[in-house]
Amino acid sequence: MTHDPKRLGRLERLLKVQQQKRALQEWRLAHLRQEGAELQTREEAIIASLGDQSGLQGLFLDAKVKSLKRNDVEKQRNRVAQTDASNRLDAERRKEKQVERARHDAARSQDAHGSRVSLESALESYLQTTDASFE
Repeated sequence: MTHDPKRLGRLERLLKVQQQKRALQEWRLAHLRQEGAELQTREEAIIASLGDQSGLQGLFLDAKVKSLKRNDVEKQRNRVAQTDASNRLDAERRKEKQVERARHDAARSQDAHGSRVSLESALESYLQTTDASFE
């Protein structure tokens, strides 16, 4: 593998971007889950209001049924959006992991290059001193 001194810096910046993208997807998924819980609470409240305590209850029955249908459509849309957000989050996590591995490999390569340069320098200076002692 060839040594590119700028590669590690680029990979670290890319890793930060991937971490931000993952955090954004986590936030979106959490928001959708919260919205789903609110829709469920709304549905429970509508169903709870369908009691037989009032004689006028039948007048509002059609409106409550329509409200339940709208809520059900919103819940379905929310479930689809949650699944989509979960899939995107998984994809972002995989990308982040790939960048982490590449950054780790680049760091190892840079360390190996630095060690090789240091070893070559030490060997060169040793050979120069032994050449000087033989003269």
